Amino acid sequence: MTGIRLPRGGASTFNGKSSKKKYRQSLEDQIVFLEQQLRQVVEEKQKLKLLYKHRTRVNRQEKEPEVPSSSSASTSPIAIESELQDLQASLSQLEAQRRDLIRTKRDLERLKTEYQSKLETLQKKYDVSLLDHQTTEHNYQTQLELLEQQLLEQDADHDDASSPHEEEEDSHLLLEQRIQQAQDQAVVDFWNQQEGGTAQLERLRHSMEQQHHQQLQQERQRTQQALQKQRDKMRALAKAMAQREHDLQMQERAAKKQALQEEQEKLILTEAQEEEERQKRILDLQEKAKQQMEERNKLKEQQKKQVEEEERLRRDDKSKREKADSNNTATKSKASSLWNRLVPQALQAKRQVDTAGSTKPPRQPSIEYWQRRVPWQPIFLPPNTVVQVTPKKR
Repeated sequence: MTGIRLPRGGASTFNGKSSKKKYRQSLEDQIVFLEQQLRQVVEEKQKLKLLYKHRTRVNRQEKEPEVPSSSSASTSPIAIESELQDLQASLSQLEAQRRDLIRTKRDLERLKTEYQSKLETLQKKYDVSLLDHQTTEHNYQTQLELLEQQLLEQDADHDDASSPHEEEEDSHLLLEQRIQQAQDQAVVDFWNQQEGGTAQLERLRHSMEQQHHQQLQQERQRTQQALQKQRDKMRALAKAMAQREHDLQMQERAAKKQALQEEQEKLILTEAQEEEERQKRILDLQEKAKQQMEERNKLKEQQKKQVEEEERLRRDDKSKREKADSNNTATKSKASSLWNRLVPQALQAKRQVDTAGSTKPPRQPSIEYWQRRVPWQPIFLPPNTVVQVTPKKR
């Protein structure tokens, strides 16, 4: 795409709508071109990312296709890593170019806005100057008409007069010359003012066109150089990746053979270790069975001693219970004899109180008395039931 071509011409061309449309269309075309370049850069970046992911995935695959042996020298891992770093740097460079293109697009839009504002300002100035010129021309025309009217009136008065007046004719000619000179000077001033505004607009347009054209050329050169460098790097990277794939395949084959041999050796060692562990487990089981037998015998002896101890304790408890039962029987017999002795005495005392007619009953002994004197209190209870009153513990 070539540079922006602004419309040329004087005031009549500047005022036309076609020039504005052409300039606006050229700016829009330039913006579309920059968007296309930006889209190409983004697509190239995505392709590079996909290629990098594909290469990484292929390197990680366990199954490998049959590749014929190559006589070329193997690339070292350091060189491959450097190529990958270059790829990352190129990606970052593409990202920077994308940002530059976006910035350029914004600058173009800003220039378009500035041009539009300047165009509107110049249009307003031109309209104001045109209005002033029209007003001045109208005033001149009015003055001219007034002067012509005065001349006509003076000519009419002169025709009516009998004698000519040469001095008045000279004054009329001088006035006409002055009026003509004023008209010519006003026209010259107007066109000088219009030509100055047109020249200023032309200079502004020319400077903007040159600046924009230079920016486009610089951006196009930088983009082409970056794309060419990227293509060269991608070709070199593709060759390096192919060589690396071949080297990795050969290394994987050698590693598989070595791993198979090591696995066989490990199997032999594992079988020997398992046999040794089996013998150890048999010995451990025999030792544990012997220990369990000894513990079982010890438990039997302990259980036998425990049974004998329980039998002895049972006999002791039985003898203690029999002794306690005999003591209780003797105590009950003593209590019943005391009951049989105290009840008749109480009945006799009651009869004596009733016969005497006394309302005051005899005083009963207190519980403290019985606690101090006797350990049993059989009063007002059946003969066969005895209530034991225990003394207080001090």
